[in-house]
Amino acid sequence: MNVLMVAILGVAQAVPVGPSDGSTQMPFGCTPQPIAGTVGHTVASQARETNAQLYGATAFAERAVFPRLDRKGAGGWTDRDGGAGVFAFDVNTITGAAWVPSVETGADCPQEYRVLEHRVDLHGAASALAFKSGPFGAFYVASVTGSSYASRVGSGFLPYAYGLGAAFGGYLAPFQPGFLNKDEPLRSRASDYIAGAQLDVWTLGTVRAGYVGSKGAFVQASGRLVRLFGAATIKDFARLGAAEYLRAGLDRQLWGRGDGALMAGATSLYGRRLRYRPPASVGAVADAATDFSTLHFQQTALFGVLDLDVAMGQAAGASFLHIGRVGLHTPAFAYVREIESDAAPPEDLASIERGGFFIDFGVTAGRVELPALPWYGVEGGGRFSGEAMVILWMPMDEGRLLISFATRTNAPELLDALPYAQGAVNTTFSIRLVL
Repeated sequence: MNVLMVAILGVAQAVPVGPSDGSTQMPFGCTPQPIAGTVGHTVASQARETNAQLYGATAFAERAVFPRLDRKGAGGWTDRDGGAGVFAFDVNTITGAAWVPSVETGADCPQEYRVLEHRVDLHGAASALAFKSGPFGAFYVASVTGSSYASRVGSGFLPYAYGLGAAFGGYLAPFQPGFLNKDEPLRSRASDYIAGAQLDVWTLGTVRAGYVGSKGAFVQASGRLVRLFGAATIKDFARLGAAEYLRAGLDRQLWGRGDGALMAGATSLYGRRLRYRPPASVGAVADAATDFSTLHFQQTALFGVLDLDVAMGQAAGASFLHIGRVGLHTPAFAYVREIESDAAPPEDLASIERGGFFIDFGVTAGRVELPALPWYGVEGGGRFSGEAMVILWMPMDEGRLLISFATRTNAPELLDALPYAQGAVNTTFSIRLVL
């Protein structure tokens, strides 16, 4: 096994001949041929699968749908006439998620371009429809994710075009399961979906169950007065301890109502376990896995304008500071973006007003550290993490319309899923209509 790992690392650290900064204009006489069997090629192939998980249906449901349906004013056993509705849409791109050594072929291809690294970009689009009437609700979330192999200058725009092109294709996911192009892993698309229903547990919270097209059964529960939650994706109920994804804790808990609650903000405290597996092509170590356990503390909208994000991580018996970040934003930013609560309507907070729309924005900076994952060529260690987001939103009679744009690098949620995408640029365009 040690010999195999040395060989893998040797390939991962090999430096191609010629320009490799990702911005070189390739002569049209050159045709790139990715070198199969290299770590770069294997990682890029793995990235398409992880991208499908990160920006796929299940993750999008937890981000965009469930918090809205959990609102106290969204109906329940004691409010059978109440309800809620959600339409949500996201386009995500990751430029420079991986790099693949390639041989340039062609009779007219100059010698200095014969071996280069080509950038692999990822894209994903997800859409959601959900409603709740009284204590009952249903949801359907679909996604299309994929990768593109950058070969020339200007191809950095491709992930945006692909993402927008996949905007509503996810609704056909049940009829086109899995990867839509298995023969070209660097130019592929995958679809997934989650469909399910939910039921209020009196006034205490909600339980949900559904089916994920790519993974099987999905179960989730969350609290209402005390916002405890738990989620897992389970392939084999006989081996619950081997679940690929586990997450449970306290999610964005507001403490009371009024000005005091607004000054304190919302608290999240949760644990999570991710399981990193070597790419299948690694061979002898393909059955190995690294469990990465994290404990997170987040205080959002402290004093109305400050976010704190701290997490400890443990992997291979070593503990370290996984996340240390601070964010600053306008007073209504966190409440219109992610804190769903009847106790703090964003309309009551200060925003920049332009016509019938409000504008809010925020920035976050800090550090994120990952465990070493040698089969990906990841040494571990800390990286700068930064994010900027602007939100344009409009209050409506029974809800709001929200449009946002964000750009980030080394965001924790990105690197947790794609640890080899260090330094990649991630952008998100979102639309929300919540009622």
